[in-house]
Amino acid sequence: VQCGGSLLLTNGSLLCVYSGPTNTGAPTAWSALISVGGETLVGSNAVIYLYSHPTNGGAPILRTGSLRIVGSGSINADSGGFIGLGLSGAKGYGPGGGSGSHQAGGGYGGQGGALGIGVRGLPYGDSNAPVSPGSAGGAHVSVGYPGGAGGGGVRFEATTSIDVDGTITADGAVTGPNSSSGAGSGGGIYLRCETFAGNGGTIR
Repeated sequence: VQCGGSLLLTNGSLLCVYSGPTNTGAPTAWSALISVGGETLVGSNAVIYLYSHPTNGGAPILRTGSLRIVGSGSINADSGGFIGLGLSGAKGYGPGGGSGSHQAGGGYGGQGGALGIGVRGLPYGDSNAPVSPGSAGGAHVSVGYPGGAGGGGVRFEATTSIDVDGTITADGAVTGPNSSSGAGSGGGIYLRCETFAGNGGTIR
């Protein structure tokens, strides 16, 4: 999506961005681009939902002049990362996917948690540029119960300022459809700008 002027989301509007697969394994690769020449405003009760590709990991990127999220506006990439498989004890998608059932959580910035014979997901990514989505947890031993999805990738590059009075989240799913399925790891949030400000905002 290319917008020469400003992108203004107001009055509870929603923008959903679904990424396709990326054709490169580079950690900085992206597969959905929103390019805004002026201001991007996420107004009252407006939401931008971001979904990375569920098995390939291609993630969206927003390039804008400036970004402002008001108090009740939000960017939401919760459970928008790699997904789980419904095969017995299967490893979740993503470099840090959990496996072996028994609540094997996905890893990202650190190892995922695990109980019993679960194999915890391993760490990956770059602490200075966390642009990848989160990995899924391991599946339950019974077929049809995949691990929880990881959080999505949030990547914003502003020429001037980013002002977060609202909320940016990229939480992983706490568990899959069965309580013994592993949870997904949180996703990545990478904000780049000249000036950063916020008043009561949340980045999680």
